[in-house]
Amino acid sequence: MRRTKRIALGCALLAAFLCGATAAEEYALDRALSLFGEERLAEARQALEPVLERDPGHSQARLLLGILDARTGRVSDAIRTFEGLLRDHPAMFEPYNNLAVLYAVQGRLDEARETLLAALEHQSAAVVYENLGDVYSDLARRAYLRARSLDGGSGASSQAPESDTTGAGSLRTGSCARAGGFESLEAAAAAVEWLRDREVGIAAVRLEEKRSVASWRVFLPPLESHERAAETVRDIQGAGVRDVAIIGDGDLKNGVSFGVYQDEKNMRRRLSALEALGYAARSVPVDVESADEYVIELSAPGDAASEWKTHFPDHPIRTAACSEVSLSQ
Repeated sequence: MRRTKRIALGCALLAAFLCGATAAEEYALDRALSLFGEERLAEARQALEPVLERDPGHSQARLLLGILDARTGRVSDAIRTFEGLLRDHPAMFEPYNNLAVLYAVQGRLDEARETLLAALEHQSAAVVYENLGDVYSDLARRAYLRARSLDGGSGASSQAPESDTTGAGSLRTGSCARAGGFESLEAAAAAVEWLRDREVGIAAVRLEEKRSVASWRVFLPPLESHERAAETVRDIQGAGVRDVAIIGDGDLKNGVSFGVYQDEKNMRRRLSALEALGYAARSVPVDVESADEYVIELSAPGDAASEWKTHFPDHPIRTAACSEVSLSQ
């Protein structure tokens, strides 16, 4: 939900965050919050870990963990954290609003509405009313899109192509397709109007998360000690591999790095070369970017597909398997 107030994911609660903490917890939480405020999110998570290790049920530390997960794109993890907080602390206000924001991001508008209404039972806050207004607005748009799609039938065919072929030229009358993605529901609704004017059947408008990977790290998993990692590096260099180094910190500390690759093909070639030398290297994506987008599922006459490419050049249309999809899902 593009307009939902993301600031509800943390800033309003920071002033009271340290209430009731012990001296050690206060120091760790204060450090984590300072790093969070500076947008140093990975370091904030590291500062928070000792608190959670000592007390996994610590409510304020869990709350900040959920906020960090949400800010770094781990939406499912954040949802689990906030849902767990509400099970353990049903009178705690912040998880309600934060959980509703994330439900809305996933397109779960009915759950977002119910969660915001539950938040208002605990605290009357302006941001909740604003978010609730946005939810009702998006629910109204969803209802409108569904009404438009049901007007005259979808026209979808049960015959679907086997492959996901890119390009408007491959789309036939009666085939199914996916068009998108659009950054806002308003833009998707405008595209739906355009398609309906050309008698294209609309099956659904979906909110999806688009993830892109800028680069990959190739590495050997962490070894039991720095000394063991150094020994492994010497063995690897003896096999003729020079661009290798010990990872000094983070989750992969004492692992062995073979570099970061921006080209996926080069990354896979490196993995294969290392496997040929007897090293079971792995890869992990770094610099992952995620964004929400709206995708239209439709049946696509060929002439409309050709026009689409001209009118919506930045939003490709592709063949896809036909499916029974409703807008309420």
